[in-house]
Amino acid sequence: MTEGKKVFSGSSGGEEQGKKSPTSDREKEIVQLVVQGYGDLEISERLSLEEQAVNDYMHGIFDRFGVSDRLELTLYAIQYHLIRQQSQ
Repeated sequence: MTEGKKVFSGSSGGEEQGKKSPTSDREKEIVQLVVQGYGDLEISERLSLEEQAVNDYMHGIFDRFGVSDRLELTLYAIQYHLIRQQSQ
């Protein structure tokens, strides 16, 4: 494994590395809630989904973006502006 800066990317080979976006509105909602600090149970309650469905979405999102946890997903979402800013 090479050392250096990690590139968050779900692409391989000759594909462009970097930004990939959620493919559905539901995935966008889930990413937004993860960035806000919600856990799977809280997300499932807010979106009226089974907790297992949220878990399945999370695995798909992690695979697509090439991230392994919520922190990496949050950093990726912030870096590539995948989230909306909350006005308070």
